[in-house]
Amino acid sequence: MNGTAKFWSKIRLKRTHKSYGLTASIILGPSDVTVLSGSNATFQCIVGPSWTGIMWVYQNVSIVNITPKETNVASNGIIAQNSTNSVTGDFSSIITLLNVKKSNSGIIQCYSLSSVLKEATLTVQVSGTLSMVKDSYTVSPNTTVNVSCEAFGWFPPPTMTWKINNTDSSDYTTVSTEVQGGLYDTRSTLTLIPQGNTSLVCVANIATLGSPISTTVNVTVKASADSTTVSNRDVIIIAVTVSVCGFLLLIVIIVIIIICCRRKKQRDTSYQSTTW
Repeated sequence: MNGTAKFWSKIRLKRTHKSYGLTASIILGPSDVTVLSGSNATFQCIVGPSWTGIMWVYQNVSIVNITPKETNVASNGIIAQNSTNSVTGDFSSIITLLNVKKSNSGIIQCYSLSSVLKEATLTVQVSGTLSMVKDSYTVSPNTTVNVSCEAFGWFPPPTMTWKINNTDSSDYTTVSTEVQGGLYDTRSTLTLIPQGNTSLVCVANIATLGSPISTTVNVTVKASADSTTVSNRDVIIIAVTVSVCGFLLLIVIIVIIIICCRRKKQRDTSYQSTTW
């Protein structure tokens, strides 16, 4: 006979001798719990007065056995706390699983001999790493750039968002892939055409994180060497054009002056001839 069977055998004998009936039914069963890896998970089970025994079963293994006289805990990683309501006589059993990992996710059940079992689900989430694919970006003006951010080893896949200069952006795509151990790797890519130096923030979040995890990268907009050369060439062309135009204008002015002088001289000569 295994330990669980022995436990319930003793409880049945006590119940036979004391005739407790059905007053020890489970009033409140455990609730589903979702926690972050490395945290503690707490469950509560409340039974009515005149209870004879309670057993907690986790992942199909008995972990806590409770009678009115004693509490047996199967592991140092579990804390059991018991209390009785002085008014109603209801008995409360609270167990806490310490430092849970993703592998600890599963079903936990509260048994009472004279009641239908109550069960809950423990879900353990995992916060992995977050980083930019590149440390920085340098682009030319009016150039489209794709900036990627990677989250490794998360469960469930994190929600990814972006901020451009502290303003939320929706111009991104996100893809998640399941990897070993039921974890997820996620890659999010933001597409933008920066008009000037830009600060980008990639944010990853899951429900159990106290605050999201973020990482930042800067995009520098800088004119290329080719663009600078073209600009200088344009300046030279403009300068030469202005010089040539100025020179031609000067020639035109000189020609006009010469013509005017000749015409004046011709008028003066004609006048003198008429006088004589």
